Amino acid sequence: MKRTARVVVVALPCLFLASCSSESPAGDVVVGEGPAAATVTRSPFDLRVELAGGADWVAPGSDVPELGLLSFGAYSTRMNPARYYDPMDPAPGSWIRPGRVRSATVEGEHAVLDVEIDPLVGEGLDVELTRRCDRTPEEGPATRCWTTVSVRVREPGSVAFTRLAWALEPGEGLYGLGERFDAPEARGRRHAMQMELADSESNLNEVHVPVPWVVSTRGYAVLVEDTHPAGFDLGATEANVATATFASVGFTFHVVTSPDPWVLAGGVAALTGAARIPPVWAFGPQLWRNELADGAELLADAAAIRANDLPVSVLWIDNPWQTAYNDFTFNPVQFPGAEAMIGQLHDAGYKVLAWSTPYLDSSDDSEVHAGMNPDTGGLFEEADAAGHFVQNSSGHAAQFPWTSGKTGAMIDFTGEAARAWWTQTARRATGLGIDGFKLDYGELTVSLVGSRLGLRFADGSTEAETHNVYSTLYHRAYRSAVDADRPDGFLIGRASTLGGQQEVDCIWPGDLDSDLSYPGDETPDGPSVGGLASAVHALQSLAVSGFPTFGSDTGGFRNGAPTSETLVRWAAHTAFTPVMQLGGGGDSHNPWDTVQFPEAWVLPAMRKLMKLHQQLFPYLYVLVCEAAAAPSRPSVMPLGLAYPDDAAAREDDCAYLLGPRVLVAPGCRGEDPRRVHLPAGTWVDWWTGDVYAGPTDIDAPNPVDAAPVFLAAGAIVPMLPAEIDTMVETGAADAVDPGDAAGPHRLRVVPPPVGETATWSIDSVPTDPAPDYVGVIEEVRVTAGTDCVELSVTQLDEGAAVVLELDWQVVSADAPGRVEGGTFTEAPDVETVLDGCDGCWFHDGTTGKVFASPVPERVCR
Repeated sequence: MKRTARVVVVALPCLFLASCSSESPAGDVVVGEGPAAATVTRSPFDLRVELAGGADWVAPGSDVPELGLLSFGAYSTRMNPARYYDPMDPAPGSWIRPGRVRSATVEGEHAVLDVEIDPLVGEGLDVELTRRCDRTPEEGPATRCWTTVSVRVREPGSVAFTRLAWALEPGEGLYGLGERFDAPEARGRRHAMQMELADSESNLNEVHVPVPWVVSTRGYAVLVEDTHPAGFDLGATEANVATATFASVGFTFHVVTSPDPWVLAGGVAALTGAARIPPVWAFGPQLWRNELADGAELLADAAAIRANDLPVSVLWIDNPWQTAYNDFTFNPVQFPGAEAMIGQLHDAGYKVLAWSTPYLDSSDDSEVHAGMNPDTGGLFEEADAAGHFVQNSSGHAAQFPWTSGKTGAMIDFTGEAARAWWTQTARRATGLGIDGFKLDYGELTVSLVGSRLGLRFADGSTEAETHNVYSTLYHRAYRSAVDADRPDGFLIGRASTLGGQQEVDCIWPGDLDSDLSYPGDETPDGPSVGGLASAVHALQSLAVSGFPTFGSDTGGFRNGAPTSETLVRWAAHTAFTPVMQLGGGGDSHNPWDTVQFPEAWVLPAMRKLMKLHQQLFPYLYVLVCEAAAAPSRPSVMPLGLAYPDDAAAREDDCAYLLGPRVLVAPGCRGEDPRRVHLPAGTWVDWWTGDVYAGPTDIDAPNPVDAAPVFLAAGAIVPMLPAEIDTMVETGAADAVDPGDAAGPHRLRVVPPPVGETATWSIDSVPTDPAPDYVGVIEEVRVTAGTDCVELSVTQLDEGAAVVLELDWQVVSADAPGRVEGGTFTEAPDVETVLDGCDGCWFHDGTTGKVFASPVPERVCR
């Protein structure tokens, strides 16, 4: 089982110690030089990390024990093993800070400290501190440094909690913490790092992807590496204090620094591992029904997609589809000839995913759907006899209701034998051609009414250590099955945690409301989980927490089908996210379903948005590749984090940057017009070409099928031909794949400021792009001079047609005087250029844009 890194501190001989006496030598301990130098105060133990501009990351400076840099929550009596010690509401007998540093060894950028502690906590503290940077300041302004501190209590006493605290400055914004629905900014809020029961319409706190990582607008981030239950209080209780409280004895934490917010937010990947890059086909729109009647309905949907000219590359087979829950055997009544059906879908240009969870039922599943069996065909008994289930305190398989009244037990993925057995069982599906899985559930609650659950795992851990790690191990078992039979497979999961981005390709947020409600809105069943706003919030918080690929249910899931407006407004958002998947509550989210969506405008609006998403593939794919590269950069950034000096940017919770120069501002409440804040710089409306000088606030049109989107100066967005039906290679007569497309590719360019050069490239694509990457543009360089915009485009396929869409209105209100780099003639209209003419250009007097085919070398006044 993969574990959070633990640093073992080895006692060094006296020869190497700065001091071997019990007295602490005078003077601070300084580790490193230049940016992010770490300074340890000896008496009492404290830490200061230098930030850019002369500021520091420091402890709160409070005399209150629990607000020291480190403090331990301890009891004078033995702890109760059955009690849940809640880090969200810690109540220890006392909080105790470390004392003085008794000895210190400093060698280069590494220090080992022996620190005094009250005997109630333990015999002493071993503290190891390391500092490193990924480049020197001379190599560029994007320097990123890490100060890593590991704290281990020797011979611990009755310690329930370890707390880290640091000071917050007025106006400082905080982001991250994994997937959060409430808001992208976390300042002034409290957040749990585990699934818990809560007063909400779902009865849960909706913590599906907790990541103990906080990113500040002041140029630092904090990561606590620990898998125990935890709670973050980021200025909610004390306005200028942040605390991270873990139900553990010691932990490792990192303070990351960088003056560049994109580099800073990407620092989590360097600590926890690079995210997976999904297969190319997963970037095409995906479609599913909440429940399929049978295989004929699935094939009918596949045909209707092509008949209605909707670009879809992936179909999901959701629950139910098996002879029993998670036996991986297609229900022969519901899906007769499943292997042939999957082959037929493959031939038509679709990849196929199937729903799954980590449970086997001991209850009767036969009434769920005709053809399902009362049992798992012996799988439950086989797993139970082999010890493949998570155990209860009595040493038996822990069974509980998990969905629709069904009772089952969880596979214990901490055991290698259980994981291998489940992988082999899952190959019943991948062996038939299933290309991946929608992995539902996988979260573990850690308490019930204040008591421990008493779960036991094969590796000796309990739910206290494994509650979050479980989802990663669960996904790993499916990854092995997919890799064995479908090497370009895809996993989309609901649950994950720190480091889980290495196993799952994409996160979807689970059951959001099928409406435009905000999280916390009152409903008859309690505070709302939230609809579109929760999806937009989760996208942002996940992206800066190491998970670059996200796709919510377009239209939502909870409380039935969405209205037509909700469906299309949601699609106007997911068109500008890495993954666009369409499905959820109600009978279907199929845009051609005139019973569900009777308005005539729904189908053409959805067609437009789905095609736009697929056209954006080169841009979206490179963003995800850049997030998986070193140094990592998030695919999406909250506006307030990207512009830390712009207080107004933090006020819009539903605006985000898709890459550094594309601002997307969905109307999460459906407001039209929609108030949008544009930060400093030149911005161009994606739809109209209108130019704005920021910082400014505007009332942007927000029609149902076109969320406000703006391009910053220097934006370069390559796009695929609009005619593509699927990202899957196919020979089907009614489907156009990228290899068949005859229409031209597009290149949208907003010139950078005069004297500057903007670039875009596929350098971050990790392997030779020829067999997988389906764009034709390899690199673009755009330089703005006083009179000309110079363009240099390198293509993978020099023969492919590329049409330039240049926002010339940023340079001049007049038509250009000349277009250079070949023989160019002025076309009679824009349609002629968009068809991919050879050597023509057109100036659109309405928008001010210049269109040219092929891309010229220069466009001049």
